[in-house]
Amino acid sequence: MNYDPSVFYVCTRPKTYFQDSGYEEHYLWHARALGIDPKNFEVCYLPDQRLPANVEADLVIIGGSNKSVYDTEPWIQPLEQFIVRLVQEKKPVFGVCFGHQIIAQALGGTVEPGSFGPEIGLTEIELTKDGLHDPLFKNITPVFDAMQLHKDIVAKLPPVEVVVLANSDLYPNQALAYGDHVRTVQFHPEITTNIMETEVNEHADEMLRLGYFSNKAEIERKTAALQDNTFESTAQAIYRNFLKMI
Repeated sequence: MNYDPSVFYVCTRPKTYFQDSGYEEHYLWHARALGIDPKNFEVCYLPDQRLPANVEADLVIIGGSNKSVYDTEPWIQPLEQFIVRLVQEKKPVFGVCFGHQIIAQALGGTVEPGSFGPEIGLTEIELTKDGLHDPLFKNITPVFDAMQLHKDIVAKLPPVEVVVLANSDLYPNQALAYGDHVRTVQFHPEITTNIMETEVNEHADEMLRLGYFSNKAEIERKTAALQDNTFESTAQAIYRNFLKMI
């Protein structure tokens, strides 16, 4: 791709959340990881805004969330319908964490809490035979570290054309391909060590409530273990490979 693409970003937190907390908006993380000017992003803040009938942007990104896809939030079903329409229209879509899960659920898959508990921090990802040949992972080593922050997983694949591209030691379905236009990953290619440390430290109480950690001592151990910065360049290379596909 020889131009800066336009991006429609689905954010599952209201804009007031970022304004009131002084927290950096998540779409900026994605913009930096992709090397795209943030001005190219149009953000839809659920649940305050409605999803459009048509998306003119070059691609759609559905990011992470503090909600689960099986929650009863009133915007979940409209988002699923939105996803189905995008897939039918062959619009390029990239799903990250919650986005990875909601795309699978929208297409008929099953998402549930992981039986081995949350994956948090750096974990080892291994490409499948299909993943080794998928353009999303071009020039990526067969095994690499990725940043994780999730408690739910895609437990059952949807009954559509879907290919598993990567797994982790704990959970399968870490990266999925739906035809030529849709890619999803359970891990976070947009999160750096600094972001992870800030996210964990500023939202420790919420993470404890949601079950990501059992106690604050565990939080301290996890953040102290974030020493490897080499994963960031790998993650960004994976993310930017997607731009070459559209």
